[in-house]
Amino acid sequence: MEYETNVLIFLSRKNCEAFLSEFKQTFGMSSMRIGVSMPFSDLEKLADAWQQGRFALEQNVSADISHCRDCAWPYMLKQLTKQEMTPYLLHPALDLLSEYDAACGTEYLRTLTVYLREDRNQSCVSQKLHIHRNTLKYRLSRILELTGIDFQDPETRAYLSLSLALREQMEKKV
Repeated sequence: MEYETNVLIFLSRKNCEAFLSEFKQTFGMSSMRIGVSMPFSDLEKLADAWQQGRFALEQNVSADISHCRDCAWPYMLKQLTKQEMTPYLLHPALDLLSEYDAACGTEYLRTLTVYLREDRNQSCVSQKLHIHRNTLKYRLSRILELTGIDFQDPETRAYLSLSLALREQMEKKV
């Protein structure tokens, strides 16, 4: 622990804002910030929690309260996009569907994206895409037909979801 500049305090997540407000008011400190780690239940994880709290503060310098859980996924995506091989390892269905959509005026890639983000909940997907459930079922059957994707396989879904997130991140850079 770095004496005088950093303090380790154990709080539940829901108490952070109240604590910060009261602390600032009591001690007249306007620039205090809190880095919140992931939850932990074992004191052996205390060093990890300390690192996570520091990491959260480093990632989000403008917020008074920075949560590691909010910074971890974007950080990991950013690290993966820096890898030379990442663009070549994305799931091939993404390019296939993107090219098919461009050639045929379909929205299969967008449908797949929403389908995975909504955890395959067809009602939610239909609502978000503003389409009938039968239209969604038809699109999913066409996606399966074109790509051979096994939507029942959790590893395939994870690979597709990660590929979509990485592709989105890489497109932001361009």
